[in-house]
Amino acid sequence: MNKNDILRILFKTLADTLPYEYGEHLAKDPGYIAITKKDSPIVVYITEGETEPGTLDATSYDTEEKEPSPDVTVHLDIMDPDFNIIDAINEIKQLF
Repeated sequence: MNKNDILRILFKTLADTLPYEYGEHLAKDPGYIAITKKDSPIVVYITEGETEPGTLDATSYDTEEKEPSPDVTVHLDIMDPDFNIIDAINEIKQLF
């Protein structure tokens, strides 16, 4: 499965499971998912891990900063046999 397939599946899962106050956007090129939450200045970007193939990085940015820089990054090892999508979604929600 390639990166775009993985992001597409994760995007669909996030869209189906995150509560209504979250918004999701899938950008195909370059591939990433952007997640927002109503009344929050935080945006979370999910991208392919830079250092480890088969991982995704979920990184939060505070858009109220003049020059947003990464605040917190969670690494999601989607190739790990113990990977659990519900746990991953809960980790993503904690970034807000």
